[in-house]
Amino acid sequence: MRCLVIGASGYLGRYVYHGLKREANSCLGTCYRSHDSEFETLDVLNTENLIEIMKFKPDVVVWCVMDANLETEISDNGLRRLIELLLPETRLVYISTTLSSGKDQTEEDKPIVRKKDEYLADYVNGKILGEAIVKGHHNHIIIRPGSIYGFDYFGKKDVRMELLNEQALSGQLYTRTANLYTSFVHVEDLATAIVELADHEVTGTINIAGERPVSHYIFTKHLAKLLEISDEFITADYRPDAEYRTLSCVLRKKILKSSISDVKTQALT
Repeated sequence: MRCLVIGASGYLGRYVYHGLKREANSCLGTCYRSHDSEFETLDVLNTENLIEIMKFKPDVVVWCVMDANLETEISDNGLRRLIELLLPETRLVYISTTLSSGKDQTEEDKPIVRKKDEYLADYVNGKILGEAIVKGHHNHIIIRPGSIYGFDYFGKKDVRMELLNEQALSGQLYTRTANLYTSFVHVEDLATAIVELADHEVTGTINIAGERPVSHYIFTKHLAKLLEISDEFITADYRPDAEYRTLSCVLRKKILKSSISDVKTQALT
């Protein structure tokens, strides 16, 4: 199996790349800005770059590209062109995001397009467009992960960990909502599931997250535990009504052998 990981230098992509490198006969990873000699430089908006990288003739392409500000353009001009270059039998693994709202969202739930002034509008809408484009290639699997967390491949803190650590050092209280519930997934668990799905016959869409969603308050206390810092500065507030942005894991549990850990809530109050 020959695997191509586009976006291999990123937070998730690097875990996926190294996981596939252990499993595949040959694995090629790409980066955009990183000057990492381990990867090939690729601008997905440059057609000539895409044509050149596809000379690798991969059996599997994993799309780990994520850009908060350019996702729509990347999907429309980069992803679309890539799919035109794929052989019909080439497997495409597309990493999307949570695209709807509500409790226990299934893979059949329709994505909700965000207004331009909403948080991460271009990113979410770009992923919605990306999914629609990917569905035009038969041998595809779209992965909708929960909110991703965990140390990166080199052991560095993720963005939320960095923010939490800064708050701890500031000596100020940090308030998080105790009745806003989200599905989370550890970055290493997600990468393991992606590696499994790269060499799997299933097509379509699949949610990947821990089975038990938790509140943002409890999740933040969990991060403090991972950082081995006190959580006494983390306080709770409440919305008038509980809100859920959670994923159903029924299909994932039927299909995957890989285990997805839940956020630990023992001894967290």
